[in-house]
Amino acid sequence: GAVMRQSFALSRLACDRRFIRLLVATLLLLAGASAALGAPSRALNVLLVVIDDLRPELRTYGVEAVSTPHLDAFSQRGLQFNRAYCQYPVCNASRSSFLTGKRPDELGVYSNEEPFRRVHPEIVTLPQAFRNAGYYTAGLGKLFHQGLDAGGEPTLFRDAPSFEHSYRALGRSPSIGLQGEGRLMGDGSIPWCQWVAAEGGDAAQPDGMLAAEAIRVLEEVHERPFFLSVGFHKPHDPFIAPREYFQAYADTDVTLPVRPDESTPLNRHALPGKDAFASFNDRDRREFKRAYQACVSFVDAQVGKLFNCLDRLELWDNTIVVVMGDHGYHLGEHGWWNKVTVFEHGARTPFVVWLPGAAAMGNDSDAIVELLDLYPTLTDCCGLEPPHRLSGKSLRPILEGRAEGAAPYVAYTQVVRGGVGMGYSVRTDRFRFTQWGRNGEGGVELYEHPVDHDEYFNLAARPSSAAHVAELSELLQAGNAIVADSRRQSTAGPFALVTLLFFFWGFITVMNDVLLPYLKQSFVLSYLQAALIQFAFFSAFFVVSLIYYLLSSRVADPIQHFGYKRLIMVALIVCALGCALFWPASVTTSYPFFLGALFLLATGVTLLQISANPYAAVLGSLQSVHTPYLIYAGMFLALAAVVSACKLPVIINRREAEAAEAEGALGYPQLRLGMAAIFLYVGAEVAIGSYLVNFIADPAITGWQEADASVYLAYYWGGAMIGRLCGAVALNRGPSPFSKAVAMVLIAGALVGLVYLMTGLRFDEGRLSLKLASLESIAPFPCLVAFCLFVFALGRGCPAKTLIYFSGCLVALLVTAATAGGSVAMWAALGAGLFNSIMWSNIFTLSIDGLNEQTPQGSSLLVMMIVGGAIFPLFMGAVADYAGGGRVNNSSSTAAEPTRHSSAVDRRVVLTLDAGGTNFAFSALQGGEPIGDSCVLPSCGDDLDASLDNLVAGFDRIISALEVDPVAISFAFPGPADYLSGVVFNVGNLPAYRDGVAIGPFLQERFGVPTFVNNDGDLFALGEATAGLLPWVNGRLEAAGSDRRCHNLFAVTLGTGLGGGAVLNGRLLVGDNASAAEIWRLPNRLDATLLAEEGASIRAVQRAYAEASMTSSADAPTPAVIAAIAKGSHPGDERAALSAFESLGQAVGDAIATATCFFDGLVVIGGGLSGSAALFMPSLRDALASPLRTRAGASLPRVAHEVIDLSTDEGMASFLRPSFRSVTVPRSSQTVRCHPQPRLGIGVSRLGTNEATAVGAYAFAIQQLDNG
Repeated sequence: GAVMRQSFALSRLACDRRFIRLLVATLLLLAGASAALGAPSRALNVLLVVIDDLRPELRTYGVEAVSTPHLDAFSQRGLQFNRAYCQYPVCNASRSSFLTGKRPDELGVYSNEEPFRRVHPEIVTLPQAFRNAGYYTAGLGKLFHQGLDAGGEPTLFRDAPSFEHSYRALGRSPSIGLQGEGRLMGDGSIPWCQWVAAEGGDAAQPDGMLAAEAIRVLEEVHERPFFLSVGFHKPHDPFIAPREYFQAYADTDVTLPVRPDESTPLNRHALPGKDAFASFNDRDRREFKRAYQACVSFVDAQVGKLFNCLDRLELWDNTIVVVMGDHGYHLGEHGWWNKVTVFEHGARTPFVVWLPGAAAMGNDSDAIVELLDLYPTLTDCCGLEPPHRLSGKSLRPILEGRAEGAAPYVAYTQVVRGGVGMGYSVRTDRFRFTQWGRNGEGGVELYEHPVDHDEYFNLAARPSSAAHVAELSELLQAGNAIVADSRRQSTAGPFALVTLLFFFWGFITVMNDVLLPYLKQSFVLSYLQAALIQFAFFSAFFVVSLIYYLLSSRVADPIQHFGYKRLIMVALIVCALGCALFWPASVTTSYPFFLGALFLLATGVTLLQISANPYAAVLGSLQSVHTPYLIYAGMFLALAAVVSACKLPVIINRREAEAAEAEGALGYPQLRLGMAAIFLYVGAEVAIGSYLVNFIADPAITGWQEADASVYLAYYWGGAMIGRLCGAVALNRGPSPFSKAVAMVLIAGALVGLVYLMTGLRFDEGRLSLKLASLESIAPFPCLVAFCLFVFALGRGCPAKTLIYFSGCLVALLVTAATAGGSVAMWAALGAGLFNSIMWSNIFTLSIDGLNEQTPQGSSLLVMMIVGGAIFPLFMGAVADYAGGGRVNNSSSTAAEPTRHSSAVDRRVVLTLDAGGTNFAFSALQGGEPIGDSCVLPSCGDDLDASLDNLVAGFDRIISALEVDPVAISFAFPGPADYLSGVVFNVGNLPAYRDGVAIGPFLQERFGVPTFVNNDGDLFALGEATAGLLPWVNGRLEAAGSDRRCHNLFAVTLGTGLGGGAVLNGRLLVGDNASAAEIWRLPNRLDATLLAEEGASIRAVQRAYAEASMTSSADAPTPAVIAAIAKGSHPGDERAALSAFESLGQAVGDAIATATCFFDGLVVIGGGLSGSAALFMPSLRDALASPLRTRAGASLPRVAHEVIDLSTDEGMASFLRPSFRSVTVPRSSQTVRCHPQPRLGIGVSRLGTNEATAVGAYAFAIQQLDNG
């Protein structure tokens, strides 16, 4: 009998070989079509150099006072555009515009705080277009601006889809490279108006490091096509450059702009702040201009290094080189010393292009061009097809000397202004016309060029200018009309093609539900063996996604390098091969062969998911990304009904295919929770679909034949489609609530009728017939649909709320299905399709919220969780076999991910101060969080009166902006000091305080509030204990179900020196003399006559590197550079760099080992060197575990604890793992739990040293106030 059943089933498979052939042929056809999408090879490289805030302040542009020999020589080589204009005179808005090929109004990006990816996550940038074409792309320094991340830190000017390699070179923070002579200009109210003639050479500055990194990349990749973009920070403020560049301008005569007496008054919108620089005197103005010019010369030298590298590597003949600014800059014109204007000086910037072999090279061009023209010019010159409509024009005809007779160009610039919304300016050959407000309601300006180059004479009000004003106003309106038209471009055709891919992907995904009953019967399989079908298919999702995740961790986003189109082609070919293997599998009657074919098929489907989803985002808005899934669901429903009428199991529509859109990183808790939810959801959905027919046919439910039971699967998947379509309406923010309710009722009613009709179709022996079930028998289904619409109404369009309500309903239905019997259980199980419908989309939406550029890895991580569909059916099959095929009730739960614990919010305000040798930074905190604006004033370390005056002025300024009075002043001051009395003395970088200054009493008397001065290491420790590592670890322990908690914390700061602090049970260990935890005075591990600080500080790392590399300590690079050398990302002696950090770890570990003899708790490491913890943590742990011997010869570890590194996932998992064991009480059955091995957790600061110190200062003040 078994042989006959097997022969019958295999004959049925053979009958469907025509279907397999058709599927394979179609997939191969699609793969062939995708092959045509591949990009041809490119011959020309691209080097793009963008210089921040650069106006045409170069000799080649006629400014003889500035020394720029390298840029001048490059202008002689290439084509210099004398009239190039930005589209928005602010860094982010301008760069977003010319790097996407879209005008600011098209992007909706107008400030430095708006990442363009937040508005247009799908847009293909200029470097991304080259990356998709097979180029190696690197973004070094500031190319994109991209705003701030969730923690308020710059996003490193990177864009993950654009670059395989990004490098920031430390950034432009005022704390970088400030050792040297400097001055804050004006009255000190504008912190960025400062200059510093820094000590050290070019290599000590971020732009010098950037040039070195660019040369390294060129040397590494010059033999392959590359798109290298280098964004130099200077001459952006603050004006910091090596001293030699300032000395070059020390004796130059600075010419300042003078406003003509007869000039017309400024429009009130022309400048963003008319009196911002009113405090400037002539000295300030001259120093400002000299500092700007010094920074320009400094950047010129760095660019020259790149050009020398091009010479050495012989790359000029096959490399396009572009040097440009991002916008203009005022140096006193109209009394303005900044950007953000549409005047000629605010909009005009250098733009020079070298195109190998082009006829116009070595000349100037007076054509008016826009920075927006960069994108179409480079793609045109390199033969790339633009990925979307570009708003600029290609300058290739001008570069090749073919532009004679062309229509004159114009340039548009715009800027936001309060009161009128937007100002628009157009530059023609003769005029600049500016209109404030879309209709000129804020006034208009008309300037004639070149006679009024500085634009002091507004001609708009003159009667003789009326015709010009009218003509130029129409020109501005025409520009706005072009922008509006560009927003209406249709992508319906490509979107339909991608939707077709989604349909085939879904079709393949559900084929295993067709195979499961066939193969179970053919090979006489148990439920567990049959579940291997789902396991083989869905485990491929995990394996392929894991491989992709590991690759992306090492080489950024490998798909971007390989190309999404190419990957779609490969994925379709793999799917076709997997389908083709079903033929030999059926001939050989090999079950393992079938499983192998399924695994290969699923490999192709996984690649499709990862690669095709981004196209859905590109071709449709973020809100409409669900559309292909809805179309695919509708197409699949019809197919499911036809297959069920042919007495085949109904094909099941899998929603896990949507995972490719998700991107992210494991550091985001919402992603981790989403991964867990997807694992459980997909596993449950696949298990339900796999065994639903068997469940319905069970004698305790209906006792039907499986062929009859399979027809009712259409209600399960029909309900899923109803839920998805109604969910799309419910979550749409556009229509009114009434309109949405009507639409949902109509959709649901129509689909209920469609499902009812489709389940009545029968196709037997070539004849189509209609056999409808009685309305009474299917009545529960419309009732369930009506209840589903009611739950949608409760959710009110909120994804999180809707997910909660639907989850509750789903649990109730499954419990009913598991405990009830008959038709009640059947309809409860079928109703699960309705409430499963929104699971994927809502979990997905909530999981990726806020991930920003972390999205490429998240795609693989979320797809990886589809492995739940492989595991759950196995478990269900085993239970079903054990229970004899009965019903299975399976439930799972997940523990919530721990959140950061912090102290209760306190509304009292405390003033604080970050005291440095160069600047005092003032701020206020409330509830441990900063409020209001901060203020920075010079510390004037060599002039006590000036320093004290600035202390008072800084706190006065902070207090004047507060709405409530402060209750205390609390801050850290560099030691040594008598902190209990508030007296500081012998401060190395503040000589004026050398003999002792009672700074605490001084400030307390001046401001009338208690003043607390403390050690920075102590306050750092208290901050980490209050809101940093200590509560974070305890939160993780709580979430893991552990009864252990940590109460004590020892802090170590690694920077200029070695600092420490200790917190016991929430209280700072101060000591009788405020001298607790002074670990810097411990003996040095290598030389007991030296302090521990000599081996555990910035200078120690530099000295160790110099000794290991046999170079001079004076020439040693900064620790950050040494860390880069150790990681292989910066040229240098890698062995010496690794050795330097190994010595640091040994010294720090030795000091911690001594401290932990008296202290038991967590250890947190902060300070500037903590960012390199991965380099010194291994040797630190070795030092803690180093052996000590007794005289009897026994060997014991240096510390009694098991040392665990909390900065790694493995270490944290080990720390969370229970370590207790049970011990029986003697002569009793009672047991107690004990922890035989103490553990010492060592982690890196969770808050950052500055924030932790500020939080600690606040917490210390509140504790002191509360304790009297």
